[in-house]
Amino acid sequence: MRPKIITVTGGAGEVVSNPIPLDWRKEDFKVGLAVNLVGAAAGTYTVQHTFDDITDPDFDASTAKWFDHEVLTSQTTDQDGNYAFPCQATRLKLDAGFSGDANFHIIMAG
Repeated sequence: MRPKIITVTGGAGEVVSNPIPLDWRKEDFKVGLAVNLVGAAAGTYTVQHTFDDITDPDFDASTAKWFDHEVLTSQTTDQDGNYAFPCQATRLKLDAGFSGDANFHIIMAG
């Protein structure tokens, strides 16, 4: 997987990025994550992941089971973290009242 940067813009309500698929089949699964607030962006964000099969034709991100990252939860400043265990996908959730843009960086080893 090539490194990705996803920009998510806050809105009146909660805003979530599209799911970003991860290659859970990798023998040595490692993913680096970072969230950088752009300019005067302000608010609270959480990185989430799912074990649901996002390749299933009936997959619906709004009804999937999303788990909050153990560190990147309810953050208000630039932060980084990782996944050391396989999961199907990740996404960035901006809480209601988040203003501005947040860049979500994902880099997968191998």
